[in-house]
Amino acid sequence: MAQVSSIADEQTSTPVSSSKSIILRISRYNPKHDESSQFMEFSVPYEKWTTVLEAILEVTKNTLIIQ
Repeated sequence: MAQVSSIADEQTSTPVSSSKSIILRISRYNPKHDESSQFMEFSVPYEKWTTVLEAILEVTKNTLIIQ
């Protein structure tokens, strides 16, 4: 039980916002509109427990996609 409380204490002491960011390089291709795929780079903030899926969702949340 002591381990659980120490983990909870550690998580609450972590700052909510982070100044760290990573660059995701994503290949995009739409066969109806594009002749070939192209890479696009996105800067995404991250924290210690950020997953790849969360980073990709952050890109889609903050990107206007024209179809």
